[in-house]
Amino acid sequence: MIHLARKNTPLLLLILAIIVCSLYFALRGSWGEKKISSTSEISKKDCTVTQTTETVSGNSMMGLLENGQEITVLKGYYRCNEVKRNDTIIYPYAGNPIPIVKSVKALPWDRFGLKKDKTGLWNILVNDVILTTSNGTPYALSEPKSKMLALYADSYHGVIPADAYIILGNLPGGTMDSTQFGLVNRVDFIGKVQ
Repeated sequence: MIHLARKNTPLLLLILAIIVCSLYFALRGSWGEKKISSTSEISKKDCTVTQTTETVSGNSMMGLLENGQEITVLKGYYRCNEVKRNDTIIYPYAGNPIPIVKSVKALPWDRFGLKKDKTGLWNILVNDVILTTSNGTPYALSEPKSKMLALYADSYHGVIPADAYIILGNLPGGTMDSTQFGLVNRVDFIGKVQ
């Protein structure tokens, strides 16, 4: 009997390891850290929202927000609230100490792509509708400005993945926005402009 146990020791150790791991993950509640897989699964752990007054710096939102205008920002708002189409958000652009203000133009699971117009510029399509600025002017991107979104549309087969968004300024030719840095993740949103 001792001889048999020695022969099956690797198998018994493997079975024991599987049982221990199964118990560990069952008690833990998942097979790893929980990832938010859709906008409806928002963690309710820290729903603290801080209201601040900020001053707009720049013209990328001209027509909606003007340079020098004071705005109210609800910091932390998106930790416990869903992002909605056309929300105006504060976003930390990499390497810039001053966050940027943009509008959310496309949501997770939206279809998106680019279509060349008759002037040779590229319109942004979301769910087969041409995106427009707040005054109804279609976004019309030059060839270089269209490349970033075209790359994402190609990579994701024209569908925005979970927790990713297209954020744009209010100028038809694009600004420092998704036309330059691509899709963004909701976890990076600093807050909502009220």
